[in-house]
Amino acid sequence: MTALLSEKELEHKADNATALFSVDPSDTFYWREILNHAKDEGFSSDVRDWQRLPGEEKEDAIIGLYEKLLTSYDEGILSIDTVVVKDVLLSTGGPASGIEFRLIDCGASYEFQSARYWYQDWFTPRQYSPIPNDIGERMFEHFGFEYK
Repeated sequence: MTALLSEKELEHKADNATALFSVDPSDTFYWREILNHAKDEGFSSDVRDWQRLPGEEKEDAIIGLYEKLLTSYDEGILSIDTVVVKDVLLSTGGPASGIEFRLIDCGASYEFQSARYWYQDWFTPRQYSPIPNDIGERMFEHFGFEYK
């Protein structure tokens, strides 16, 4: 049985997955984070080499280490899907509502990923409710989203 993550656990995982993109290697404030990330990713020898460098060479070296981390991150990516959002507007004028379809672009056609109902009153953000996949897929076919 698979357990759902708590909102806090999910947020923590998202932070870890995107941490590399929240730092600027040219800003010394972030150097410690970059070095810690490098250690966590198995680049301890690079960190030791960096620590031995004279001060004037450290910035170029940390930028090189950061680029090495980005390359490692890229090599770990399993796939990149183009996700298309199609929005079917059901009502307007306050409140407004609709169905949002998330589709994967497969070239000549789309593949259904998910659907959710949305509702929005004046000056409020959209609120979402998931639609079961079997219903979402039937709606996807009904609206003819399969083909471009």
